[in-house]
Amino acid sequence: MREKRIDNLRKVLERRNLDVALVLYHLNVYYFNGTAQLGALIVPKEEDPVFYVIRDYERAKEESEFKCIKARGFGEILSKVKDLKVGVDLGFVNGKISSRLSGIRFEDITDEILRLRMIKDREEIKLISKAVDMCCEVLEKVPEILKDGMREFELSAKLEYELKMLGHDGYLEGRGSEYLPNVVVASSGSAKPSKLSAVTAGAGMSAACPIGSGKKRMRKGDVVWIDIGGRIEGYSSDITRCFTIGKADERVYETYERLKELYENCLKMMKEKVKVSEIFRKAFELARELEIFDGFMGRVEKMKFVGHGIGLNIDEYPVLGDFEEELRRNVVVAFEPKVILEDFTGLGIESDVLIREKPEVLDSISTELVEC
Repeated sequence: MREKRIDNLRKVLERRNLDVALVLYHLNVYYFNGTAQLGALIVPKEEDPVFYVIRDYERAKEESEFKCIKARGFGEILSKVKDLKVGVDLGFVNGKISSRLSGIRFEDITDEILRLRMIKDREEIKLISKAVDMCCEVLEKVPEILKDGMREFELSAKLEYELKMLGHDGYLEGRGSEYLPNVVVASSGSAKPSKLSAVTAGAGMSAACPIGSGKKRMRKGDVVWIDIGGRIEGYSSDITRCFTIGKADERVYETYERLKELYENCLKMMKEKVKVSEIFRKAFELARELEIFDGFMGRVEKMKFVGHGIGLNIDEYPVLGDFEEELRRNVVVAFEPKVILEDFTGLGIESDVLIREKPEVLDSISTELVEC
């Protein structure tokens, strides 16, 4: 499996006329080498890859697919490629390491690596499917857990516990170095924007941590938005479902049914060779027709996408935005049409879809608005 990934990386080197790849980002190292220990994977065009390990060598040796060599630091590793033309996953490299690259001839191959990772192999699809099943199992328990008067973070904590008991890795990773909450609970009035590029990131516990579930008590009549991420052996899922505590306002049900109609219509389009721009434009066109445009994909600021790829990062290629890129077979995307009402009540459906000749929705849980 990883030998094939290395072969694909070597094809990138050939196209770019580079001698060697220097893979630094820990998830890229894991993708190609099977370990996320601190170090760098050097992949020549012809010779075997070598993993130079800064920490921890013994564990890396157990996990790595390739030969491991101890290294004192990145300076020593860079000395191995100083006379070569080097491809680096620069988009994920911190400033301290980036400044040390000035002594070598390098080119950024971040985009090429992300596009290799975009197409999932059989093992990756299996792991993502397990992460999806994990979320569905936990969401099925919401009606017995959610109570009038419970705080958002309490519900989040209980769902986090359920995830962990099913084998969740413990956190989600955004693209780059940002760790994200596994569960975001946003009840009526708290589905407000924050620093993340998301329809809502949740209120968070403080101004210092403005992402995730907040301290608000959930009461009868509230809509409870749950955006939940599974993760198994590094591979993520991303699902959103909504619940009500007792009966909600009638406009909630009307808006939700329109949102569901939009979701079902766009879902049919999500197959290989369809341009992501077609799905994006159709979603916004339907939002206008169904009279939910004002809050569609954000109320303060509209997001310029209706979904994203998932895998080792919770947000990967492709972006379901106004781009000419075509969906390809064995890509997995999280399709997430969402609406924020005037009072910052959030309504959303998010499903993980395997792209094939016909769309294959991986999550089996109902998309109905469930009353608790």
